[in-house]
Amino acid sequence: MGQTIGRVRIEPSFSPFLNLPSSIVSDLRCSVSEVSESGYSITLQELEKVLQLSLHEYLSDKKIHEYSNAIFNLFNSDALVTGCDEIDSFELLGTLCLTSGMSLEKKVQFVFDLFDLNEKGELCVNEVTFAFRSLVTGAKKVAIDAALSTKNEDIDQVAVEAFDLIMPDSLKFSSAMAVDKKVTRQQFCDYVINCVETSSFIKCFDDIMDEETRSNVVANASGANSTNLRLMTKEVNHQEHESKAPMRGEPWRDQLRFLRPDIAHEHEKASPPMDGLSLECSCGRNSGTAAVYTSDGDVLYAAGSMVVKIASADNRYKQEFFNEHSNRVSSLDIFKAHDGIGMGDMAASSDTDGFVYVWSPCTLSSIVTFSTRHQNGVSKLCFSPSGELLLTIGNNDLNSTIGVYKWRERRLVFAAKMPGLGFYDCSFLCSDNSFGICGKELVHFWTKSKSQEPYRHYRGAANLFPSQDHMTSIACVESAIVTGSTSGALWLWEGRVCVKRVVVFHFPVKKLFACSVGLFVSTEEGAIHLLDNDLDLQRRLDPPRRPNCDTIQSLCWESSRGKLLVGDSSNSLSEMDLNGNTKNIMSSHSTLTDFTVDNLNDNIITVGKDGFVRVWDKGVRVILQQHNLERSLSCIACTRGDKQSDKMVAVGFCRDDVCSSDKTDVAFVILRGNDLTNISHQGRNSQKTLTVCRFSNDGKLVAFGSKDCSIYVHSTDKDFSLIAKARGHSAPILTLDFGCADDLSDSATFLRSNSITGEALFWSTHAKKQTPLSQRHTRWESYSCIYGWYLEGAHGMYTEESGATITSCCPLSENSIVIGDSSGRLRVLSNPALSKESIYLQYTCHHGRIQKIALFRESLYTFGGDDSCLLKWKVSGLSWPPTMPPSLYDDYVITEEKIESQHPTVSLELATAQMEDLDFNIKHKSSNLSAKPHRPWMRSIVPPSNYTPQLGQLPGCSLVLERIHGYNGNSAQNNLQYISRGASIVYSVGKTLIRYDDEGDMQRFCHVAGKIRSLAIQQERSLCAVGQDDDEQGIVIVDLKTMNYMSLYKSAAKGIHCLDFDESGRYLLALGGNRLTIYDVDNGRKIASTLTHAAESLDAKFAARKSDKLVEVGRNFVRLWFIKGSDMRFEEAEMSSVEKPTTFYTCIGWIGSDLLVGTSTGNVVRFSGTTPICKIKAHTSKITIISSAADSRFAVSAANSIKLYDSKFRCIIVIDTNVLGVRHQISSLCWHAETRKILIGTEGNEVWELSSNDGSNITKGPLVNAHASSPMSICANPNGTTFATVSDDGFLRVWDDEITSFALTMPSRACAYSPDGRMLAVGFGKPVKDSAKTINGKWVIIDVNDSPYRIIAERRDSRTFVREMKWHSNGDRLAVGSDKIYVYQLTTETNPAIKVDITLVSTIDLNSIHFDFSMDGKYLRVNSQANELIWFEADPAIRVKEASLMKDIEWESETSLFSWNVQGTHRDGSTVRSLDCYTTEECSSVVTGSDDGVLRLYTYPCTSNRSSYLSYAGHDGAVASVVLLKGGSHVISTGENDHAVMVWRHEIDASYTDCLLSEQKESHAIDSGEAGETPVVCYAAFYDSNHQIIYPTSGVCVVLDETRSNQDLFQRHDSQIGAVAISTSRQLVSSGDTCGDFPSVRIWDPRTCTEIAVLSDSRLRGVSVLAFSPDEKRLACVCSDDNHRIFVWSTMNGEWSDAYLSTSSLGSHEQISFVQFTQTHLITGGRNNLNFWSFCPTLSVSKRGLSMKSHGETFLCGAMMGDQLVTGTSDGYFVTWDITEKKVVSVFKAHNNGHSVTALCPCPEGVVSASSDGLVTIWSSNFQKMHSFDVRTKTAVHSLDIRPHSNGQSTIQILALSGSTCLEISCITGRVSNVANIPTPTAGEISTC
Repeated sequence: MGQTIGRVRIEPSFSPFLNLPSSIVSDLRCSVSEVSESGYSITLQELEKVLQLSLHEYLSDKKIHEYSNAIFNLFNSDALVTGCDEIDSFELLGTLCLTSGMSLEKKVQFVFDLFDLNEKGELCVNEVTFAFRSLVTGAKKVAIDAALSTKNEDIDQVAVEAFDLIMPDSLKFSSAMAVDKKVTRQQFCDYVINCVETSSFIKCFDDIMDEETRSNVVANASGANSTNLRLMTKEVNHQEHESKAPMRGEPWRDQLRFLRPDIAHEHEKASPPMDGLSLECSCGRNSGTAAVYTSDGDVLYAAGSMVVKIASADNRYKQEFFNEHSNRVSSLDIFKAHDGIGMGDMAASSDTDGFVYVWSPCTLSSIVTFSTRHQNGVSKLCFSPSGELLLTIGNNDLNSTIGVYKWRERRLVFAAKMPGLGFYDCSFLCSDNSFGICGKELVHFWTKSKSQEPYRHYRGAANLFPSQDHMTSIACVESAIVTGSTSGALWLWEGRVCVKRVVVFHFPVKKLFACSVGLFVSTEEGAIHLLDNDLDLQRRLDPPRRPNCDTIQSLCWESSRGKLLVGDSSNSLSEMDLNGNTKNIMSSHSTLTDFTVDNLNDNIITVGKDGFVRVWDKGVRVILQQHNLERSLSCIACTRGDKQSDKMVAVGFCRDDVCSSDKTDVAFVILRGNDLTNISHQGRNSQKTLTVCRFSNDGKLVAFGSKDCSIYVHSTDKDFSLIAKARGHSAPILTLDFGCADDLSDSATFLRSNSITGEALFWSTHAKKQTPLSQRHTRWESYSCIYGWYLEGAHGMYTEESGATITSCCPLSENSIVIGDSSGRLRVLSNPALSKESIYLQYTCHHGRIQKIALFRESLYTFGGDDSCLLKWKVSGLSWPPTMPPSLYDDYVITEEKIESQHPTVSLELATAQMEDLDFNIKHKSSNLSAKPHRPWMRSIVPPSNYTPQLGQLPGCSLVLERIHGYNGNSAQNNLQYISRGASIVYSVGKTLIRYDDEGDMQRFCHVAGKIRSLAIQQERSLCAVGQDDDEQGIVIVDLKTMNYMSLYKSAAKGIHCLDFDESGRYLLALGGNRLTIYDVDNGRKIASTLTHAAESLDAKFAARKSDKLVEVGRNFVRLWFIKGSDMRFEEAEMSSVEKPTTFYTCIGWIGSDLLVGTSTGNVVRFSGTTPICKIKAHTSKITIISSAADSRFAVSAANSIKLYDSKFRCIIVIDTNVLGVRHQISSLCWHAETRKILIGTEGNEVWELSSNDGSNITKGPLVNAHASSPMSICANPNGTTFATVSDDGFLRVWDDEITSFALTMPSRACAYSPDGRMLAVGFGKPVKDSAKTINGKWVIIDVNDSPYRIIAERRDSRTFVREMKWHSNGDRLAVGSDKIYVYQLTTETNPAIKVDITLVSTIDLNSIHFDFSMDGKYLRVNSQANELIWFEADPAIRVKEASLMKDIEWESETSLFSWNVQGTHRDGSTVRSLDCYTTEECSSVVTGSDDGVLRLYTYPCTSNRSSYLSYAGHDGAVASVVLLKGGSHVISTGENDHAVMVWRHEIDASYTDCLLSEQKESHAIDSGEAGETPVVCYAAFYDSNHQIIYPTSGVCVVLDETRSNQDLFQRHDSQIGAVAISTSRQLVSSGDTCGDFPSVRIWDPRTCTEIAVLSDSRLRGVSVLAFSPDEKRLACVCSDDNHRIFVWSTMNGEWSDAYLSTSSLGSHEQISFVQFTQTHLITGGRNNLNFWSFCPTLSVSKRGLSMKSHGETFLCGAMMGDQLVTGTSDGYFVTWDITEKKVVSVFKAHNNGHSVTALCPCPEGVVSASSDGLVTIWSSNFQKMHSFDVRTKTAVHSLDIRPHSNGQSTIQILALSGSTCLEISCITGRVSNVANIPTPTAGEISTC
């Protein structure tokens, strides 16, 4: 009994006994016991009697006799050897059990009971051996395959192993084993199921097919599209429309300039539409979707992209809508216990997934939304019996994908491909552990025995009832499974085996619905039958018959009301009771093709392909009359006359489906009066379908457009004679319109037409073609043609929005027009819409193209050509502010200050001061800048004499952000909030979100991609929404507890300046640019979005305690928005009674549920709804912030003042911030009433905390200090703890435990500490003076030793600002860089006070940016503004021209940008702005700050531009300066744009002591062939969650199902696969390209081979290693380039649909062999490197760990074992690491004889290893060898994976990949099986990147 792969083939004579149900197998066993005398063997006669007893209901006596002989001959094949004329009953019964339809568990239990002869519930070793031998022997006799030729010795070994596993070691191999040791039933089942040999042996008999069935399956697979079932659910209508096939061009666009009338220029500016829409009712239903009852008796059905709810009350005409879908609702199901609904969308594109919404029918709001992995959307879904799972089926015709989701967690728990050619129904069965799908010729079942196991697939077996029926519907009646078929039979299933077939009906079964009263069955004849649980017919219900014989597609029973909801193929709905009484709920056409308005009778007339003409009331609810013309109808039009006698209705026929035997050539009919049966004329014109028809307003002409590209014009005389035929179009006609020659004429003389390809032609009514210019002044009767000058801007709008086009239009009034597009959207624009930036209101309800729009009085009717739904909308007028701006598309918010005069005031004093600073003696040398070398300093660098080439390894240190000084006060408003009941605050600086905890004085950070513009806090859930200036990551939701990302949203507008959560925290409002967007945070999706229709929207917030209302304010408007699904509408507040028309409404607050609005005039206005009720004068200047407290109190801030008010609008306290020392205006305010604290943020980038009791300052000075402007200059105090900064704000700040500020009174950009730290030199000025008080070139020396600081010396020798200062270490010289470099001699006296005498020593005529003193002070190394490196003697100022003379000079500091030792820091893509170096014996590094805001850390010296580095993204914009404190404890950086001072902890990595390594092993060089670079070909193999084997070969990944001997391929790669990784759940696989033009990493589902995400980056250069994190939310990728760059992608939702690149870093010059994740770190290992990398979301990774001393050591593999990392080395050692301390714990010699540890894999016991000699070993957690397996291969094992025991405590199987051979090792018996031989690409097929 060896491991068996695939399915066996069975002898044809045994095929009638395949897949028997368990009940029959049990009956056969009982019959054998009754008939056989001995019970051990039976004769032929006894066998025939046994079959007679068990199968007489299914087989005739003749068949039983025939089958008895056949079976007896099979099992008596060894009669010649044994001489016996009997067969073994155990072999027979065991074989019948193996080949039965029972599950694996039941088969094993049956075998145990069969061989438990004494029925004690135990088996001894002999009985187990006997059982296994009998099974194998019997199986051999019925199997055709030779793979079952197993030796008895092997069988006995497998049997004995069962006892070894449960027996103590002391009893093994003793006589007690054979006598005393027993296995219980449970032990036997556990062993057989988990043993690879036994389980694979049984599985190879699972779901087997006889040869005839196998041939049918193959034939069906090859002819997948050959059969078109009649009862297949009707295809969606949009697939039938030929009008969607051609691509529309724009040939009409060139004609627009001729069509524009003279008044067109008056409408070119964008203006808002003056009309809005609200949906009133819907007529029509999505074909093929279910209609269901709710527990309240309400009716739900799908229509277009929404679900319609009809209340259970008597008023059935009231409709409500769930319209959060954006595409066609394709399926609907209900779980009444939880009152929730799930729906599946059909995706808009063929390669995108559909969405599933779970929502409440009571509130019509979504609960959970998630995206599926079905490529073409979801076609079917259903709830499980518990309501916790959702079964979804993909919308593919062939091999549809199946998904089972835990919808509350939005998690996919199972996925598979459904074999076959199509399906018709699906359902969960009796429990959550089984579901079934029925389709063409087949029923498929998926079951599992335990909830944590994957579902196993079984094909339904109906051997007892051979048939070619197609199964159409499936239901579960109590515990029985029933399917209906095309023959009218009902099939009863036991497990996966059909045990009963009942022929009940004479027509095909269409739908089954099981409920408490029984089983409802609808048949193709249109009848409904009620059966009891025994499938006996109880009664027949006959719905009202329709002439076109509609079939029943949907059934649903409502037990409380005793009603049956019936949906038929005409898309109508009705209710029936058990007595057959019927009530119509909704009527429709099966396929609606056109409608028209009967103005005379206030009716709507529709036609459809079902041949009906129907007249409806204007509410489209009641059919007033109908008539069947018995032909498919395509178009309709009605005259506009005033008399009933003159009324005419033209109906066009669809002629595409006319049979060849139909000799009629009638193309249209004319109906007169109100009687639809009164056909006054039958017309003949086109031989093809008429697409459109229209009467002229005077009723004298009627025109028809046809698919033959022609237009037919008829007179309406008695004979309807054809007066003209217009030919000229090249595509079918889309729209028609008549026109009059002038405004005075009512007679139609012209005609215009549009085709589906974008043609716009003009004609006379006699078909003479007209020029566009001649039609410029024609008065058209309607504006239904979509290609006209009045929609030029609307077409331009759609040109920029790919994927949709305008399909219909209709004017609403003189000022508004509505358009429908191919995506089902309605947009209302101003009329005419000439700007592509036109303002519009958008409404979504249809799916696909909107074919026609018509206005009838105050109602608008829209018809969806793809969804066959007719919707009625109410048209209502809108009011807009009188100051509506002409353009609404600015990306920034206009504030009141921007309206001030554009002419700045001129200061005579400032102009005079600037003139004085001009130096007219400066000689300007002309130079050709374009010819100047990019890096002229490269010519001046010379290597030192002792230079040793560097490898450019990663530095032995890292940076950790410790504190940020600064605040976004001048670029964001209201970005300062209390959290944690006032114990912490949240604010932003640049690109960083900061949480400051008062306890411990600690900051925590979260970095985002763009500059933060706004914040919103949700207190209860500790969430923070961050709005930023980034296209890809517009909004980030951050968990304030962990400061990690939770979700990302790509914003439609750049720059989100306002965010707000609703009270629950589920919904988020975002205001950016001109767009208002609502997000569902819980489900990670956008709900609704609309233009704000105002360029000056200043604030927006949710209404108090409301999630469906919000308030928006801005210039001259206050609006209340109402949200319903994806639609938004607003009401304007009337403000003229309280404010001037030009008032800015600046901010929003709340007092209880009443709205408070602050104004630019200092008022606070209180509202009730949209009505202002009172106002107060809070301030004399603009109100900036209103902060509301929970007790209805609120605080109001203005420029420099805060007022607190109680709930009665009484002022409590007034705080003047000027008195407190706040120098800048207030930009943010937060009042925490419980703790009585107020936070204010200022435009000077400071944060202050005040008491709300008395307005006093709680802290000493600001809570957060910062400079008000940049750039800043830094200098470090020699004490190693203090540093100083200066900036353009005129302040000196000294940063220590306490921050000291000193007013300089003028801008400063340079400072330097004296060597003793007692003095500070400060230089003044800025490039462009903005104040007369600024003295450029002046510098001072400040005594900072004592407080207060004082200036002790000053000097000015230049009129240019000072940009650099440097003090020599002796303290006697100071260099000052301005227009020149001035070197001064300083004489200092310190008794009793510091005095300084200054003497100018020399002047270096060079405009410098950086310079350094030499150690002896003789030389200066200077970097010039021209990027030159020049040396000078400090005294005198003589230039040293020979660079070689300076190569060995030692320098006091390393701040020069251009020198030999830092040349490698200059890379393309960024410019180094500042740097500093740190050199010690432990660590030498250089840190740089660049113009991209990134700090980079290199090893010093850095001489190669390929040097590896660590990067730290923190600043927004350029890094102004960076400096290392003395001693190297910290790095200080300043930002040029964010005004932030960042303090980074400089952590030097203590090199680990490898004494353990040196003591226990000898270090030796590694042969390059053994541990060299990984080959291009990826060798890896894994198990997925369904136990399939995944391995790459060439450019594809193979997914092998060894139990079925079939394989699937993932073929989305364009080149060789370089790496493959599988996730922890084994439900995701990542695979990466080795090379190619655009290498990428692809994430896909191995169960369906469906691609989920494609990850790429311009820096990606092939993939060598991949690894998922344990939570599957990160993916690490190592490139195969020289630097082995590391990329880490992340996902928020875990599904990878929102994947983004979270970080990247250079890895190592040496090869990286493996990657491992921990909870907090990423670990990489390879040749000479093992590195720990710490994580901060969006902050680049940083090295935290190890540098090897034993060079030459290579870590080939690694695996996590608990909280330790086990690594395998190239010389056979295990090195174990403590991942917390990042140090070696132990070293262990695992493999001898110099063999490498080539692979590691964690397992329940500990770890599995493989060596280069092919030895696979299982180790315990303390590295005790447990099992070893020699796979005996010629090549090393490169990959390992395991299958654990179901109890999770041991390993049952190991998957090993050795070279091109994939092997499976049984851990129970030690047997090695060859699973697959992987083709290895030849040398010509392997490419190198």
